[in-house]
Amino acid sequence: MLTPGKLGVLETGCLNEIAITFAGLTPLVDVDPWSDQHLVDLLVANEPGRAANPVPVLALQGGQDIIVQPALTQRYVQRACARGTRVKLSIYPNADHGSIIGQSATEARNWLATVAAGQTPPTSC
Repeated sequence: MLTPGKLGVLETGCLNEIAITFAGLTPLVDVDPWSDQHLVDLLVANEPGRAANPVPVLALQGGQDIIVQPALTQRYVQRACARGTRVKLSIYPNADHGSIIGQSATEARNWLATVAAGQTPPTSC
């Protein structure tokens, strides 16, 4: 049963947290959503990097991440750069989905300080 308390994970959770929270629920639809071309078009249009972002982006990727695999992040960066978004990608080879935050904290703080000071941050584009 879907309860209001479960909905909060949609605002704060990563994909795996959302999947665990809603695992076992009765499907909301009884058709294959991928058979609806309109829905497919909306999902593709909503994919990160499909439109230019006017603000710079810092992408921090764990090389050992099995939840958000490095190849997916690299494809995002290529799409975003091609559309004019300023993206800085840093890969931490020994980090996974959980440890990337600690391993990249210094870089993230420095990058944010650069942006907050009105300076142009580095880019991987």
